Amino acid sequence: MVVVVAAALGAWTFGPPDLAELRGSGWESAAVAGGLTAFLVLGLVPRSLLAAGGGLLLGPAVGTVAILAGALVGGVAAFAAARLLGRELASSQRWTRSGGEKLAEWGLVGVVAARLLPVAPFGLVSYAYGLSTMRLGTFSSGTAIGAAPSTAVYATLGAKALEPGTAGFWISLVVALAFAGGGAAAVRWTRKGQSLKPTESVSQNA
Repeated sequence: MVVVVAAALGAWTFGPPDLAELRGSGWESAAVAGGLTAFLVLGLVPRSLLAAGGGLLLGPAVGTVAILAGALVGGVAAFAAARLLGRELASSQRWTRSGGEKLAEWGLVGVVAARLLPVAPFGLVSYAYGLSTMRLGTFSSGTAIGAAPSTAVYATLGAKALEPGTAGFWISLVVALAFAGGGAAAVRWTRKGQSLKPTESVSQNA
């Protein structure tokens, strides 16, 4: 959102820059953006920020493809790193083993939901699934399916930030805020469910 706000304020103040010149560098820039995205998501940089920046610099269509491809590569790399380096340690700890089992129980639907709604940083979710018993194929498919719509929305919002006040800008902004609100609601619902479990177990034992 920082990228979007800064670009919108700049466009309102100084007028929009030449979009053709800004986005005319072709697929070479898209490949660079994808590579940077793959690297940055490993460091827990928010995918929404990267997508908005990609849309701003490359346009909505190319930006979506570049950032989505980079996020998928980075997500698989984070998953593999956690699986290879931390899986044995995670399985030996009760709380990490229990959490990994719960993630795996949700299967493909859980991965899609985690990617569609910004419940946690993209890279952090990838590391968490790597510590679970989730299969790589299920994780990769769910990541691609769930990340595509939100990446497209953020990339469109970034692209339209140079055209503040247009219908495309406001529509993408509303949808992006809806994603953010859905993610916050999902986190709250999960925490509420966890807080109720001790009470439920006590009532069952009474």
